[in-house]
Amino acid sequence: MKSSKIAYLYEFPKFLREINKLNDIIFFFPFYHFGGGETVHLDILRIFKEYKTSCFIVYKSDNEFLKDEFNKVSRVIDLWNYKSSKYESYIKRLAKVINEKENPIVFGCNNHFFYKLVKYLDEKKVKILDLTHAFSYEDPYAVEKFSLPMVNKIHKRVILGKKTYTDYTNLYKKNNINLSLLDRFVIINNAVNVPENYINKKNDHFLKILFVSRNSFEKRPEIFFEIAKKCHIKKINAQFTVIGDFENIDNNIPNLNIVGSIKDKQKIDKYYSENDILLITSFREGFPMVILEGMAYGVVPISTNVGEISSFVNTQNNNGILISDTTTERYSKMKNEYIKNERCYPKSQLKEIPDDLNNLINEFIDKIQILNNDRKLLNTLSFNAFISVKKYFSPEQQRNAYLKLFFE
Repeated sequence: MKSSKIAYLYEFPKFLREINKLNDIIFFFPFYHFGGGETVHLDILRIFKEYKTSCFIVYKSDNEFLKDEFNKVSRVIDLWNYKSSKYESYIKRLAKVINEKENPIVFGCNNHFFYKLVKYLDEKKVKILDLTHAFSYEDPYAVEKFSLPMVNKIHKRVILGKKTYTDYTNLYKKNNINLSLLDRFVIINNAVNVPENYINKKNDHFLKILFVSRNSFEKRPEIFFEIAKKCHIKKINAQFTVIGDFENIDNNIPNLNIVGSIKDKQKIDKYYSENDILLITSFREGFPMVILEGMAYGVVPISTNVGEISSFVNTQNNNGILISDTTTERYSKMKNEYIKNERCYPKSQLKEIPDDLNNLINEFIDKIQILNNDRKLLNTLSFNAFISVKKYFSPEQQRNAYLKLFFE
């Protein structure tokens, strides 16, 4: 307790100097490490680069993958450096500085600090906005629940699709929140750069299958590894590639290549252009950016039917394959055990795979075999993937929507 007080006395003056230089548009994001959500946050910061913004990074990131990019487009303040920022005096003083600005706008996503701050903001002076990627149903401290006491002060709430709107409707009803506040939700699509023309895939003897993810519990990388292993045993002509922070994972699967994390956009786009299929094995998602990035290059997603994915990848658009997942409830319960440490692979790899998970793995393999045998279907899905992303997820659409949100 004494050392915590000493840290407070040392850090608080430094914190005051930082916040006295705040810009009028202020963001509160959790991390700048490797991840789809972090890429979305970076895209949003880029939209407002010319307006001179400040961005608090609330938690310590697993790596500094996007740190330099964040710093290029905003004045970044690493809040996690202030170990005593849990003291309420930090939040009150920051709120006072923001309330005294002429036309301040604050925007937060996926962190508790932001909603603690909202409590002290004057909503008549400060425009308050937030973004929800996805619900964390299993977590009693999830931000969508934590934000409930503040919802009457939040002017607009950005979501990625209708499923999240339904989730919030149910949450508001359950907690007796005034349902007229649902009018404050606005759907804004994420954005992805799409090549001008469709890139034809080579019809190689081997299908090329990709997994792009951070090493995180809800992404369930162990399922992808198991799919690759079983495809090798079954002698299915498929080559598997993993992109993400898996460099330290021992790989003894002959048809699997672990590339590691890639910063260079051109390099990762080259992988998309060369691969046929992208697997999403998550038990929980919002709207993963890797789906959009891959589909822009005609990569066909085979994904668990979670989050907002089915609003875009569906039979109507004929642009991918969805797989029902009966294991999500069990995984949601397991998630509680890992809340303090999401980087749990290979700990999360079960020694004996339960029947329902085995069934899920086999269903992925069945879909891979179907596309391997029917290259005409694969080509149709690939072309439709490109066309649908080009139509609905342009950076210009995202930019216009956020500028309208902030300034109208």
